[in-house]
Amino acid sequence: MNEYETQTSKKIKLDKIIDSFVNFIFSKNPLKWLILIILLGLIIRFIVVSNVAPLADEMIHGTHAINFIEKGSISHMTQCPLWFYLSDIFYKLLGVTLFSLRSMSFFFGSLVIIMVYLLSKLLFDEKVALISSFLLAVSPFFTRYALSYMDESMIFFVLIAIFLFIKKFKEKQEISLLSAVFLGMAMLIKIIAVNFVIVFGLFILIWGYKRHKTDKRWIKKNYIKIVLFFLIILLFFSPVLVYNYLLYKDKGIVDLPFAMYFNINKQFYQGPGLAHEGGFSLTNIPDCLQTMTRSFLTLSPVTFILFLFGIFLSFRYKPSEKKFIWFLLSLFVVHFLVLITAIGLQTHYAPFVVLFSIFSAISLIYLNEWGKKHFKTKNILPILIILILIINLAILAPYLTSRSAISKIREYSVKNLDRNSIVLVDARIYRGIIAWTFHDFHYLESSLFPQISQLNQELPGQNIPTKVYFIECVPDDCGWGTITNGSLNDSSEQLVQIFSNQANLDKLIYGGGGSNEETGKPYFKVYSATMQFKPQITSAIDSTHEWFFYPVGYKMKDKIYDKYKINNFFDQLLHSLAYLVLILSVILALISPLLILYFLIKDI
Repeated sequence: MNEYETQTSKKIKLDKIIDSFVNFIFSKNPLKWLILIILLGLIIRFIVVSNVAPLADEMIHGTHAINFIEKGSISHMTQCPLWFYLSDIFYKLLGVTLFSLRSMSFFFGSLVIIMVYLLSKLLFDEKVALISSFLLAVSPFFTRYALSYMDESMIFFVLIAIFLFIKKFKEKQEISLLSAVFLGMAMLIKIIAVNFVIVFGLFILIWGYKRHKTDKRWIKKNYIKIVLFFLIILLFFSPVLVYNYLLYKDKGIVDLPFAMYFNINKQFYQGPGLAHEGGFSLTNIPDCLQTMTRSFLTLSPVTFILFLFGIFLSFRYKPSEKKFIWFLLSLFVVHFLVLITAIGLQTHYAPFVVLFSIFSAISLIYLNEWGKKHFKTKNILPILIILILIINLAILAPYLTSRSAISKIREYSVKNLDRNSIVLVDARIYRGIIAWTFHDFHYLESSLFPQISQLNQELPGQNIPTKVYFIECVPDDCGWGTITNGSLNDSSEQLVQIFSNQANLDKLIYGGGGSNEETGKPYFKVYSATMQFKPQITSAIDSTHEWFFYPVGYKMKDKIYDKYKINNFFDQLLHSLAYLVLILSVILALISPLLILYFLIKDI
């Protein structure tokens, strides 16, 4: 083939690609709209998770995830080992930033958009699938709480399990063992997924009982699959169970959820900051209900209201799917009933937005039909969708238009602070923020500065000039929410006075992120000075790096309290098998998007 023919062939191929793209854009192919919905959701979520100021528990989970793989454990104080392993992988790939802190919720929460599409189409039809995926993609609640929590990642794996379970049931009247795999993984992400497992179990038992009444041989044919279904879930949850068994055997303690809810050596974990000390209690219901309702009406008012009507309309819209509609509702109702007896934090209610989106889509379709009938127009649905988009973007505006000071100070520190320097941090900054932001520096809380100064005088050797940075909390309370005028504030102000008079002001960082920082107001000041310290003082400073039961970054191996000893072959075998299950879960989680892509391509 000569040069002319080669160029002609390339031009023909390019023309075909362009023609295919143009045809796709102007076709009625639903994939086009789904791609646009996913892109819209990704853009909104990326901006918000990169901007919004962190909540308190994020700085616990996010800090504990740093170097979690190096910890070499099969679980954690708060369980969720799969979440911690995957979060550490994202940290290693992306660096420690506010975005990578929330990468699990961003990544798997974005995939939930696709799962909502697949599940809605499986239960209803294409129109419901597209509208529900759009509503989730632009949901202020689901986007705002795409934080360093486990709930959005958990619901992704639960939705895969629901989809596989219903699909296999509809096609072959059989139990999907693959759905059990993803339920087990969901429990490794967060133990509260057991709520969904309970409903799966009840559904299997009720369905099996009804089948047995018409076919006496049914139990004999299917009991092995039923047993395997629950054994698979137990197998994938085994890292948490083995961890607690070995920890209790060696040290007489268990992890925090088991301690709090089963009253096993509970006093070990009692102290300030433990939100679930009381366990389950009916007295929690009024406060939790009030918090949940207020949050939904504030952040997702439209879909919350439409959802309430959509529940009843769904049975009229697709009466043939009545059994599966009840199954889907039951899954979330049980989850809801458990949560309102124990947990009032808004982030834990993010999974319910999935349900809101699906049933709100049905309400919108009925509104569209009503509008066409009464107003003789076909444009009701597009108008409603545009209005919802405008309302949701308006709600998200504070999180879209400004950036948290914590994100800025982390970025500034990585780019500008000398790693061999001492970073003195105002103790009025929440300790979790300090630990996460400066975990890879020789940081020191200002409240410990007098002790370190005294220790420096006692150490042998000569002082040398050392670069010292001081990070000031300008509003006097940066994340604690409890600091008032007192000794801590007074001692911090004395340091501020010293550094403001004798050091250089290197950087002024303003608040933002639409949460607990006042947008546009000074939040952090960064000073630099040269002071005299012994070289070995940095080791003493690093020894102070402990946060919420663990050494920061797990560098001080001797201070990892839940590192247990294994004394016999059987226990070693259990530990090794649990570790293999955990690694398998990590691999399956990372390749799960390929499974979703397969079902999506097959569907379209």
